[in-house]
Amino acid sequence: MIKRILLLSMAAVAFLVATTVLIMNREFTDPVLDEHGDAISDSLAVIDRVNLGGIEQSLVIRGAQADLPVLLWLHGGPGSPELPFAREFNADLERRFLVVHWDQRGAGKSYYEGEDLPPEQMRLRENYVADTIELSERLIRRFRTDATQAEKKIYLFGHSWGALVGILAAQRRPDLFHAFIAAGQPVRMAESERRSYEWALQQSREQKNADAIAELEAIGTPPYSGETMAQKTPVHWKWVMQHGGALYGRDSIASLLPILFFCDEYNLVDKVAFVQGGQRTARIVWDELMAANLFAEVPALAVRTVFIHGRHDRQVDGALTEEYFRGLRAPEKTWIWFEASAHSPMFEEPGRFTEVLADLLTSK
Repeated sequence: MIKRILLLSMAAVAFLVATTVLIMNREFTDPVLDEHGDAISDSLAVIDRVNLGGIEQSLVIRGAQADLPVLLWLHGGPGSPELPFAREFNADLERRFLVVHWDQRGAGKSYYEGEDLPPEQMRLRENYVADTIELSERLIRRFRTDATQAEKKIYLFGHSWGALVGILAAQRRPDLFHAFIAAGQPVRMAESERRSYEWALQQSREQKNADAIAELEAIGTPPYSGETMAQKTPVHWKWVMQHGGALYGRDSIASLLPILFFCDEYNLVDKVAFVQGGQRTARIVWDELMAANLFAEVPALAVRTVFIHGRHDRQVDGALTEEYFRGLRAPEKTWIWFEASAHSPMFEEPGRFTEVLADLLTSK
């Protein structure tokens, strides 16, 4: 009798595990909802694939209507897609824009097609910027066919690493974009990393946190090379996070992990790839990221420019970014501090973020 009960119990557990794996391996995206929480019948919500630079890459496209202005969202990281968090915090954008989330080569849902990409095919300008331009051209052809010639453009948003990719794309092809919007814009990352480290060490000393002081002093002052960043940067960023310099008012990302775990657009394989892709991409592109210097490379943009920066951001130094912005030449430019944010203002103050982007539509 006991043996039979054990066998039945094991079968039940196996069934539950198999069912869970099956459910977790599904991928789908729900219809866009209106302000009452009802599905909008003619909304567009698709998971799509596109070949960019010879590499198959994934898109999730969502909007209340297919003819809304297109917003291309460039995620940060490097190699860290933001679709799960945008779906959680920024759903209101989908009633104003056709939002295109793109998992860049080697990241998230695009990881397994790019997992064996050699480093020479994961270059900032030659690949990521070129992919951005190619995708922007495709989106215009696909969704802006009925627009007037003056309207055959899209809006480009980039966060952190994505803002670096985006500003270089906007510099190269301003004719594709109504506006470039950046959050946490890196401008001279080697210097920004040094300032970030010094801030974390100062906070640790003021709090007399012996563990933090010892760990930070052991890794030394950044910037680190791509060969050493995998060991040193997580320590640096751990203490930036602990002191509230990554997410304002939070000392951990633990509360965000369920958002990724329960993201419908990502199956179980994608969720594993989310971690693997971010780690690999960061190691490969790190040296290029640290070498970027927008003061020298991008003194001007020929497109409307909006910089959003969290007042408490210590991952990308706000004072350095603001200094760059003051000297940047652009036909129209706007700087906005988000006072209750650190490095991710679009997730920390989502309502205000939506308002800023919506204002671009009414002030063209």
